[in-house]
Formats: sequence, structure tokens, C-alpha cells
Amino acid sequence: MLRLVFVFTLLMAQQGRAQSELPNNGTSEDPVVQPGESVSDFKKGHGEKPKNKHSAKVKGVKLNGPKLGGSGCPEGTVGVSITPDSQTMSIIFDNYIAQAGRSFSLKRDIKSCTVQVPLSIPEGYQFAVVKLDYRGYHSIPDKGRTRYLSIYSFIDANSGKQIGKRIRRQQSFKGPLDEEYILSSDVSSEPVWSRCGQTVNFRIDTRVIAASNSRGDDVMATIDSLDTSVGNSVQYHLVWQACTPR
Repeated sequence: MLRLVFVFTLLMAQQGRAQSELPNNGTSEDPVVQPGESVSDFKKGHGEKPKNKHSAKVKGVKLNGPKLGGSGCPEGTVGVSITPDSQTMSIIFDNYIAQAGRSFSLKRDIKSCTVQVPLSIPEGYQFAVVKLDYRGYHSIPDKGRTRYLSIYSFIDANSGKQIGKRIRRQQSFKGPLDEEYILSSDVSSEPVWSRCGQTVNFRIDTRVIAASNSRGDDVMATIDSLDTSVGNSVQYHLVWQACTPR
């Protein structure tokens, strides 16, 4: 009996060491917060409707060749579009997935993607974001975790300098969970406006973390899309107003 107990203990210890030695993919540290940056958590669920009902009607907004970068958006897996009323910009991800656990030989997986969208804005108009929503799916074991981060900003197309402050939203989940998630944030009370009638680079930095538990159970987190329309997506809702160039 003593021998059986000894062998069982040894096997458990060996298994524990193997799980603890699973490597991490990437650092868990988030990008540094800028002075004056707006930082808050996403709220869970749809939230209220976007406050852009009285947006000015703008024609002639053009989306020019987006630039992509990051492990979460390999070449050919992202599509970007804007609706005719210019209130909906959609960024569709086909393969934005973080996976960790024994099946993936990782304790933690971190995926990121930067999308920079050049927008040509008609003379006499400017826009701001009033609401954003994330949608996706995650499968999280007991004591496993997922984390989602979004930072957006406007970049001057000529100087490359940031216009106004960055807006950062984040949310974490702890298992057990197996669900499609919806996260939202109303940012209408702190709008960041683009420059009047000038081309602007709309930059969106996103990050997804999937972290396994001490047993090494598998965890998966996905972002289905970034989108400003109603649908199976993450949403950025825009509002437009007339302006006078300085």
C-alpha cells in the first residue's frame, strides 16, 4: 500500500511539472497608457443604441487601402468596408483566435492586430466615434481566463501625429464559460473629432489573451469582427457634423 501511494504521488508531481512548464506566447503586459488617455471597461451586452441618430448626412467619404499588422490578422484574413451613409465602418476578421492549453503547448496565448484605415473626408465635415461593440466567442475552462483590449485613435495623415486622446476599452472573463460574447461602450460623452475636411488615419489596436488553468485545460478566444453596423460583429458607430476649417 505504501508503494502504491508513493508511485501515485510521483506521477502527479511529474504531471504538475509538465503543465507548469507550458510556455507563454507573448507578454501579458498591455500597451502603456498615455497621459490623458480615456481608460474604462467594456460593459457586457448590447447597451443602448448609438447616439448618432441626428448625424449629418455626408457623401463622398472614401476608404483607402488599410494597413494591417499583428499576429491576429494574417494577410488575407481581414476585410474593411464603409456603408453609403458613412456611419458604419466594418473590419471583418476571419482568423483572429487565441488558443492555449495542453493541445496547443502553451500556458497563455496572446494575439494582437493593428488596423490603420485612411479615410478621405469631404470638405466641411468631421466625424467622431460614439459607440463601439465587440462580438466573438470564447470557450474557457474552470479558472481559465480571457481578456480583450481595444485602443483607437486618429492619426494626422500628413504629419503622422496623433489627434486628440486615445480611447481604451477592456474586459476580462473567468471560466467556466462557453458562449458568444457581446461587449459595448458608449463614448459619446467624450468624443474625439477628426480634423475638418482632412484625410485621417483611423487606427485601431486590438489584443486578445487566452490563459489556461493549472491543469492545462484548453481555452479559446476569438474576435469575429470589428464593425460599426448591426450584425455579428464588433461595432464602431460614427457621427458626422459640419465644421469650419481652421
